[in-house]
Amino acid sequence: MRCGAKGWEEDAAVRDRVRTTLSFALKNIQHQHGFLYHFISGETGQRILNSEVSPIDTCLFLCGALTCRAYFDDKEIQQLATEFYERIEWPWILHGGQTFSMGWIPEQGFLKSRWDTYSELMMMYLLGFASRTHTLAPAGVERVAAAAFRI
Repeated sequence: MRCGAKGWEEDAAVRDRVRTTLSFALKNIQHQHGFLYHFISGETGQRILNSEVSPIDTCLFLCGALTCRAYFDDKEIQQLATEFYERIEWPWILHGGQTFSMGWIPEQGFLKSRWDTYSELMMMYLLGFASRTHTLAPAGVERVAAAAFRI
Protein backbone atom coordinates (compact mmCIF):
# COMPACT_ATOMS: atom_id res chain seq x y z
CA MET A 1 0.00 0.00 0.00
CA ARG A 2 1.08 3.56 -0.65
CA CYS A 3 -0.19 7.09 -1.29
CA GLY A 4 -1.89 9.61 0.92
CA ALA A 5 -2.03 9.95 4.69
CA LYS A 6 -5.80 9.52 4.84
CA GLY A 7 -6.44 6.92 2.20
CA TRP A 8 -4.03 4.20 1.18
CA GLU A 9 -4.19 2.62 -2.23
CA GLU A 10 -3.04 -0.83 -3.21
CA ASP A 11 0.17 -1.08 -5.25
CA ALA A 12 -1.69 -2.75 -8.11
CA ALA A 13 -4.20 0.12 -8.38
CA VAL A 14 -1.44 2.73 -8.47
CA ARG A 15 0.54 0.72 -11.04
CA ASP A 16 -2.57 0.32 -13.20
CA ARG A 17 -3.26 4.05 -13.08
CA VAL A 18 0.34 4.83 -14.09
CA ARG A 19 0.17 2.31 -16.97
CA THR A 20 -3.15 3.74 -18.15
CA THR A 21 -1.88 7.32 -18.01
CA LEU A 22 1.35 6.58 -19.87
CA SER A 23 -0.44 4.49 -22.48
CA PHE A 24 -3.03 7.23 -23.05
CA ALA A 25 -0.26 9.83 -23.35
CA LEU A 26 1.55 7.82 -26.01
CA LYS A 27 -1.44 6.68 -28.04
CA ASN A 28 -3.90 9.55 -27.73
CA ILE A 29 -2.36 12.85 -26.73
CA GLN A 30 -1.74 15.02 -29.75
CA HIS A 31 1.88 16.12 -30.04
CA GLN A 32 4.38 17.72 -32.37
CA HIS A 33 7.79 16.10 -32.54
CA GLY A 34 7.04 14.55 -29.14
CA PHE A 35 6.12 17.83 -27.44
CA LEU A 36 2.65 18.10 -25.90
CA TYR A 37 0.15 20.91 -26.22
CA HIS A 38 -0.49 23.18 -23.26
CA PHE A 39 -4.22 22.40 -23.16
CA ILE A 40 -5.71 19.08 -24.22
CA SER A 41 -9.02 17.33 -23.84
CA GLY A 42 -8.81 14.84 -20.98
CA GLU A 43 -11.19 12.58 -22.87
CA THR A 44 -9.61 12.56 -26.32
CA GLY A 45 -6.08 13.88 -25.79
CA GLN A 46 -6.53 16.36 -28.62
CA ARG A 47 -5.45 20.00 -28.53
CA ILE A 48 -8.05 22.47 -27.30
CA LEU A 49 -8.37 26.26 -26.98
CA ASN A 50 -5.91 26.83 -29.85
CA SER A 51 -3.12 26.20 -27.37
CA GLU A 52 0.58 26.05 -28.13
CA VAL A 53 3.00 23.15 -28.01
CA SER A 54 4.61 23.61 -24.61
CA PRO A 55 8.12 22.34 -23.87
CA ILE A 56 7.73 23.07 -20.15
CA ASP A 57 4.45 21.18 -19.84
CA THR A 58 5.98 18.30 -21.78
CA CYS A 59 8.97 18.22 -19.42
CA LEU A 60 6.84 18.32 -16.29
CA PHE A 61 4.92 15.30 -17.56
CA LEU A 62 8.15 13.61 -18.64
CA CYS A 63 9.73 14.08 -15.19
CA GLY A 64 6.73 12.31 -13.68
CA ALA A 65 6.92 9.54 -16.26
CA LEU A 66 10.64 9.02 -15.64
CA THR A 67 10.06 8.98 -11.88
CA CYS A 68 7.49 6.21 -12.39
CA ARG A 69 9.92 4.39 -14.67
CA ALA A 70 12.55 4.40 -11.92
CA TYR A 71 10.18 3.62 -9.06
CA PHE A 72 8.06 0.78 -10.40
CA ASP A 73 9.60 -2.59 -11.14
CA ASP A 74 7.22 -2.98 -14.07
CA LYS A 75 8.44 -3.62 -17.61
CA GLU A 76 5.38 -2.04 -19.27
CA ILE A 77 5.65 1.19 -17.26
CA GLN A 78 9.38 1.34 -17.98
CA GLN A 79 8.79 0.76 -21.72
CA LEU A 80 6.00 3.36 -21.98
CA ALA A 81 8.00 6.03 -20.13
CA THR A 82 11.08 5.32 -22.25
CA GLU A 83 9.09 5.45 -25.48
CA PHE A 84 7.57 8.79 -24.47
CA TYR A 85 11.01 10.23 -23.68
CA GLU A 86 12.68 8.90 -26.80
CA ARG A 87 10.15 10.38 -29.23
CA ILE A 88 10.84 13.98 -28.10
CA GLU A 89 12.89 15.77 -30.77
CA TRP A 90 14.77 18.28 -28.63
CA PRO A 91 16.59 20.08 -31.47
CA TRP A 92 13.24 20.88 -33.13
CA ILE A 93 12.16 23.21 -30.31
CA LEU A 94 15.42 25.17 -30.70
CA HIS A 95 14.05 26.32 -34.07
CA GLY A 96 17.48 27.34 -35.27
CA GLY A 97 18.21 29.35 -32.12
CA GLN A 98 20.59 28.76 -29.26
CA THR A 99 17.85 28.35 -26.65
CA PHE A 100 14.44 26.65 -26.69
CA SER A 101 11.45 28.45 -28.10
CA MET A 102 8.70 28.75 -25.48
CA GLY A 103 6.31 27.05 -27.85
CA TRP A 104 4.86 26.46 -31.28
CA ILE A 105 1.39 27.16 -32.64
CA PRO A 106 0.29 25.36 -35.81
CA GLU A 107 -1.40 28.46 -37.19
CA GLN A 108 1.50 30.83 -36.40
CA GLY A 109 4.72 28.87 -36.00
CA PHE A 110 7.28 29.20 -33.22
CA LEU A 111 6.84 31.74 -30.45
CA LYS A 112 9.47 34.48 -30.40
CA SER A 113 9.95 34.17 -26.62
CA ARG A 114 12.76 31.85 -25.54
CA TRP A 115 13.63 29.80 -22.49
CA ASP A 116 16.77 31.83 -21.82
CA THR A 117 16.34 33.09 -18.27
CA TYR A 118 16.89 30.87 -15.25
CA SER A 119 13.67 29.17 -14.25
CA GLU A 120 12.28 25.72 -14.95
CA LEU A 121 14.48 25.66 -18.03
CA MET A 122 17.18 23.58 -16.35
CA MET A 123 15.07 20.41 -16.37
CA MET A 124 14.27 20.91 -20.06
CA TYR A 125 17.86 21.29 -21.13
CA LEU A 126 19.12 18.47 -18.91
CA LEU A 127 16.51 16.12 -20.37
CA GLY A 128 17.53 17.21 -23.87
CA PHE A 129 21.24 16.73 -23.20
CA ALA A 130 20.59 13.24 -21.79
CA SER A 131 18.35 12.05 -24.62
CA ARG A 132 19.62 8.94 -26.40
CA THR A 133 17.54 9.55 -29.53
CA HIS A 134 17.44 13.32 -30.19
CA THR A 135 20.30 14.75 -28.15
CA LEU A 136 21.08 18.43 -27.88
CA ALA A 137 24.62 19.35 -28.87
CA PRO A 138 27.05 19.62 -25.91
CA ALA A 139 27.74 23.23 -26.82
CA GLY A 140 24.25 23.93 -25.52
CA VAL A 141 25.51 23.50 -21.97
CA GLU A 142 27.42 26.76 -22.26
CA ARG A 143 24.37 28.59 -23.60
CA VAL A 144 22.21 27.32 -20.74
CA ALA A 145 24.85 28.13 -18.12
CA ALA A 146 25.14 31.65 -19.49
CA ALA A 147 21.37 32.08 -19.36
CA ALA A 148 21.19 30.67 -15.86
CA PHE A 149 23.73 33.04 -14.41
CA ARG A 150 22.85 36.20 -16.32
CA ILE A 151 20.80 38.18 -13.79
